[in-house]
Amino acid sequence: MPTLNFSYNTGTVPLARIIDAFATAYGYKATISDPDVPNQTIPNPESKAEHARRRVKEYIREIVKSQELNDARRTAETSVTEVALT
Repeated sequence: MPTLNFSYNTGTVPLARIIDAFATAYGYKATISDPDVPNQTIPNPESKAEHARRRVKEYIREIVKSQELNDARRTAETSVTEVALT
């Protein structure tokens, strides 16, 4: 499977601030509902950093899907120029 590796110079912004921003923007919860005990919570097994990484991957996947769908739509729209009914 191909791997995309990249780095980003965050300047003076610490990595913790970026991870916290992703956590807030994408609804990360430090605790989640316990699937085995109603009305109880447990620590989220996904860390904030894992959550941010997953969200970046989802964003990339959605951008690719959206662009490919737009390309397919344009191809379909330009491939049918005339329909003759008899």
